[in-house]
Amino acid sequence: MNKIAVVYFSGTGNTEMMANAIADGVGEKGTKADVFAAEDFSASMMDDYDVIAFGCPAMGDEELEDSVFLPMFEPCRAKLNGKQIALFGSYDWGDGEWLRNWEQRCRDDGAVIAADSLKCNLTPDDEGIAACKATGGSLVYIIGCSALTALDGRPKRPRVYNIISFLLSIQDSQTIRAHNKGRTR
Repeated sequence: MNKIAVVYFSGTGNTEMMANAIADGVGEKGTKADVFAAEDFSASMMDDYDVIAFGCPAMGDEELEDSVFLPMFEPCRAKLNGKQIALFGSYDWGDGEWLRNWEQRCRDDGAVIAADSLKCNLTPDDEGIAACKATGGSLVYIIGCSALTALDGRPKRPRVYNIISFLLSIQDSQTIRAHNKGRTR
């Protein structure tokens, strides 16, 4: 299958910018991501994708948006077990508690966190956009490595390909971590 979806809710356009930058990062690695606003995605679509990046800004007291995003996401939780996902969103105050709590809930549901969760304070700056693109690029490596595994668990392609993909994904992860580290308060 080797398909990536980017699903987001954005009240001000900031998380939408992040979603589009993640999709651009996927595209820069030669793959296409399907981008969906939360109201256009449903749990019935989960099985169509190998990796899904979910994006939602912090709302209220560092909570996920509850009128559009949560009604879409809650049914998806039943299909998170073993699913490779990434989480992202924008915020205005706080320290990212909503993202840490969301990530933990997803882990508790059995999700595999495929890339470091990513947050941007308000409108993503150039560094934030670069981190989003790096996240998109790392998702391509995730599906690339997944596609390299045969049913018996052995690699389909030469080991050097896996090593190169791994090293490039580390570089992308370092970009994301550097961005997130600079964004905590």
